[in-house]
Amino acid sequence: MDLARSTFAKLLAGINGTPIVDRFVLGTEGNIDGDFLAPKTELNGFTSDREMLFSEATGTEGTNYESIYFNTSGVSGDTVTADDGVSTIKTTVSGSDVIYEINIDNMAANGTGTIIFTECAFYTGSEIFSMRTFKGKIKDDTVSLKITWKIMF
Repeated sequence: MDLARSTFAKLLAGINGTPIVDRFVLGTEGNIDGDFLAPKTELNGFTSDREMLFSEATGTEGTNYESIYFNTSGVSGDTVTADDGVSTIKTTVSGSDVIYEINIDNMAANGTGTIIFTECAFYTGSEIFSMRTFKGKIKDDTVSLKITWKIMF
């Protein structure tokens, strides 16, 4: 069974093939009624049947959410530049864990100025693979974001 778990981790990360996860999305509507310190929970519609981020359902890209497309090099531990040309994503497989280190450059994901992100998700094509809501993170051209996300099999 351990071999199966590590095989799934490699498939997810695209080690020696096409990655299953190919997009990372940040959004601004993962909070309760504009309280940027109160992340939405299952009581506010954050359930397993969600098909998109809260902000994708209500707004336009660049205002309420930012998509960052990426592809791995096929080698565990390599860092690649995202489609925005400045952010990077390092994908590492360790046993049955996939660890993503996403570095969003200060000049990326700024929308129309200052944004407060409160949700994010990994996508496989057009479908959410994994999603999270959190307390607000302020982003403008003076701030870089580093996000470490571990998926365990």
